[in-house]
Amino acid sequence: MKKNNSNKVLDSKDFVWVLNSILRSWYVFAIVVPIMTAYGFYLNHTKKDNYIAKIEILLKSNDVYDYQENLQNNLGFFSVYGDISSQKRILKSYDMIEKVLEKIDLTTSYFIKGIVNSKEFFSDIPFKVNAKLINKNLEEKPINLKIVDNLKYSLKFKINGKEIQKFHFFDSTAITEFYNIKISLNPQINLRRIKNISSVNYYFVNHSKDYLINKIISNLNIENIEYTSLLVLNLSDEIPSRAKLILDTLGNEYLNYTLESQFIINDNTMNYINKQLKEAVIVIDSLQYELQNFKNKKGITNVDKQTDEYFTELSLKEENLNKLNLKIKTLDKLSKYLISPENLNILPPSLFLLDDDKYLTNSINLFYENQIQILEMNNDLKKSHLSLNNLKEKIQAQRVSLLKYIENLANAIKSQIELLNKEILISREKVKQLPLSQIDISSITRKLLVNEKLYEFLLEKRASTLIAKSGIVPQTKIIENARVISKISGKNIYSILKFFAIGLLFSILISLIIRIFFYKIRHIHELTDNTNFPVLGGVNNFEHDNILNITIESKSMFVESLRNIRTSMNFLTTKKSSTCKSFLITSIHPGEGKTFCSINLARIFASSGKRVLLIDFDMHKPKIHKELKINNKIGNSTNLSSKTKFENSVTEIETNLFVISSGPVPPNPSELVLGDRVKDFIDFSANNYDYLFIDTPPTGLITDAIILSKLVDHSIFIMNTKFASKKGLDFILETSHTYGIDNISLILNGIKQNSFKYYYGKYGYGRYGQGYGYTYKYGDNYEYGID
Repeated sequence: MKKNNSNKVLDSKDFVWVLNSILRSWYVFAIVVPIMTAYGFYLNHTKKDNYIAKIEILLKSNDVYDYQENLQNNLGFFSVYGDISSQKRILKSYDMIEKVLEKIDLTTSYFIKGIVNSKEFFSDIPFKVNAKLINKNLEEKPINLKIVDNLKYSLKFKINGKEIQKFHFFDSTAITEFYNIKISLNPQINLRRIKNISSVNYYFVNHSKDYLINKIISNLNIENIEYTSLLVLNLSDEIPSRAKLILDTLGNEYLNYTLESQFIINDNTMNYINKQLKEAVIVIDSLQYELQNFKNKKGITNVDKQTDEYFTELSLKEENLNKLNLKIKTLDKLSKYLISPENLNILPPSLFLLDDDKYLTNSINLFYENQIQILEMNNDLKKSHLSLNNLKEKIQAQRVSLLKYIENLANAIKSQIELLNKEILISREKVKQLPLSQIDISSITRKLLVNEKLYEFLLEKRASTLIAKSGIVPQTKIIENARVISKISGKNIYSILKFFAIGLLFSILISLIIRIFFYKIRHIHELTDNTNFPVLGGVNNFEHDNILNITIESKSMFVESLRNIRTSMNFLTTKKSSTCKSFLITSIHPGEGKTFCSINLARIFASSGKRVLLIDFDMHKPKIHKELKINNKIGNSTNLSSKTKFENSVTEIETNLFVISSGPVPPNPSELVLGDRVKDFIDFSANNYDYLFIDTPPTGLITDAIILSKLVDHSIFIMNTKFASKKGLDFILETSHTYGIDNISLILNGIKQNSFKYYYGKYGYGRYGQGYGYTYKYGDNYEYGID
């Protein structure tokens, strides 16, 4: 191929090449663009409208009275809404959507089938389906329903490619190997008012739970309004009423979720207090009974003032001791809760006995918040998720810190208990100095007083817990119920234009691919641009009944092209030792017109007054004798096999034009080409003629032409526009390099009339003679000039 010495990356030739590729493949545009545009029309027509519904939720609403908030703080309640990103994950979690689907039935979708589109209905459908699919292959598959009459209906569906039809009765359960189904008529819809009810094509689709949950999650979008704790939930759906119903149910389920943790903590706290109250009541009852029996037995009715003071002092100290012991007991339970792994998913009672320790209260609340958050994240994230692991590490660090603090606090309380025990011993020594009866009575009274105060303390805490429970409200609040805010129309003219543009791009791409990989050379300038071999000229697409009827002396465009090629051939390099200029005419494929060109080139050379010999060396499938209508009993095959002499097989066709036909087809034509008689034939031609033209078989099939090319001055390849391509040029180039043939030139045959006229017309041939630029008729069967 020729090299382009231009330094430009792109030049005008590149744009011309692309434009030419597009124009040559116009039929691709005529097919692809309308198809893509029609497909765009179809998709646009079948697109369904979508609606967007939204609901707004406020996090941490704080809708409590002041005293309720103080009670909740004293009882250890904490915020459960966490950070906003966690709440967004909770709202879109699988479990939350599953709770929504437990409240509303979306298992079945109902449709009416049209000619092109199908329309889905959520209500106003004349029947309701309650089905349990036994064959899971029916999930997400359409089941066609025809209403036969008020009593009967038919179902039609496909299983494993087989169509099945069943007939059942309304309001009765039908049990088959595929399903258990009950279809009830809607009493609010009168079938008689629906015209041609039996011709309406209904169908329904049963969905799996996973399909519905994933669909809702994918269509649900949650946004946080900046600088607020407001969450806006948007849900897209084809049916607006269904979108509103889903959002309203989701909002209510989320509110219930925010209450759940608070009620668990409150209930656990109440259970703990009630357990302590039962123990206190048992102790008080036993002490009262013991005191009354002792007084009745001893007949004691009063105790003096000093005794009361001693026992009151001792009672206060023992009361404080009981409270400290209860604190130790609470801290011990809290430590066991923090250590025990089985408590990780259980919320403990609130820390109601250590209100005076703000650090511990805040630390426990923070620990509870993180623990609730990890319970929520377990529903949404994998166990190996980074955020989940980071939170677990944070909780572990908090647990270690809390256990250490509790241990230190317990040690400090135990120190207080030791001091208080010493003081109690001193108080008891004072009491021992009193009379024995007074001591016994005061001792029992003291114990009774201590337990009564503990009982009062527990009652107070239980009352506070009950009040706090009555004040529990959702920490979230729906501030705007679900409503439809917009309609997203599926039909859009731009989608049609998009497919039109895609069709254009595809057509251009296909045109370039055709040009690159299936390129056919149609013009002489294209042949010249793609090869370094000399291009002698081109011959237009010519139809004929008899070659000899073509007048070589005319000035038609066809004959002028032959004269132009003759001029180019005279400039070809020839062997100096040769007195006869010899040309081998061949092609790559059969049917490229090499025989036609061989005869007409021989005729045009003979018209110049030179003796020309044309010989048919295609002994496999000879054609020259058929075209010239001459006898073929003797010829080249008989000459090369020494059965006849060269001079005896020569036939003069026209003045100075002599022809040797191929002769009878021999059994070994290729062996004859390799014989010594071929050189004798060349010598015979050199001694008797000025020009020799040899018509040979196609080189793509037979190598005869390659052997003969060593014996001639020049080899001419005829390339027809039907077959001419870069691959063909590469084949000729490879043949030249492989067999050392350096005297090759090309002629392009079969050029279309308009291209042929343009090529030769620009050199001025159209100005001379008859028929240039006009329709010139020669003979009865062919018109020269422009189509």
